[in-house]
Amino acid sequence: MIGDSMENREMLLPKEMELLVEFMKVQKKYSGSNTEFCERYNEYAGQAVSARGLKRLMNLWEYRLADFGVRFRSHRSNGARLLEIEYSFSAGDESAVGDG
Repeated sequence: MIGDSMENREMLLPKEMELLVEFMKVQKKYSGSNTEFCERYNEYAGQAVSARGLKRLMNLWEYRLADFGVRFRSHRSNGARLLEIEYSFSAGDESAVGDG
């Protein structure tokens, strides 16, 4: 198993992250609290993922999400945890995905 994962570095996204990409294709952009974003995601995805769990997955898969056009930034403001997330694909990126 270790050999397979080392040779196949193209890792597939877990279902939650696939749904996040699809959600962001619809949402396009979000700026606000992690909790509110998670509530919107859960409603869209029909899931019950906690805000903390979703954020951990996003951090773990940050670079692969970027490959799919989803980029995010987390920060604190006045003690609140805020999230800025957006979906964008340039024409060059989208054609590369279609060719693959």
